[in-house]
Amino acid sequence: MNIQDQFLRNEFWILSWNASVQRAVRYAKSKTEKDRRAFRQFVIEHCERVIIPRYKNGQTEAEHVANVVELRDIASSYRDQELLAKPYNIGVAQKLLNLQLKYLWCANLVEIPPHCPVDRIILGYTRLKNQVNWTTMTCVSEYEEVVEAIRATAGDTPIAIWELATYDRRRKGKANSADAKSCAAD
Repeated sequence: MNIQDQFLRNEFWILSWNASVQRAVRYAKSKTEKDRRAFRQFVIEHCERVIIPRYKNGQTEAEHVANVVELRDIASSYRDQELLAKPYNIGVAQKLLNLQLKYLWCANLVEIPPHCPVDRIILGYTRLKNQVNWTTMTCVSEYEEVVEAIRATAGDTPIAIWELATYDRRRKGKANSADAKSCAAD
């Protein structure tokens, strides 16, 4: 991997990690920044070494869900069980993995991911608006229900493309749902 790719990957991890934990993970007050950094490194190293390489040529939806569960389980197995004030859950794991995959896909480093990062904004476009909180999703069935709601909203457009266009429209202040469909044709 060249130095530019390594730089981008590191930046993507910083952004993905911060977005996944900022509203969802609380560390025990007795833990230090050094403790938090060691946990973050433990999780990211597993993802970089084991999970992310699987996406080079794509993953099925079932494989992707299994990867989210694996990430949750790896984070939950961390040696310092008292680090987190509450368990590392499916919602946090999906946000970290899905956001990292979104960045890598946009940089043409992996194939299109099966899902998109799920957060309050994306949930707000679905039938589950104000019914599900991504930060508290603890089981796979909750996550799969959210994905189905996103799929119903996205229609024939792949979820990752729909989310990218939806995020861009929101950022630009546009609300034309045809934009996401036209992106799928590009």
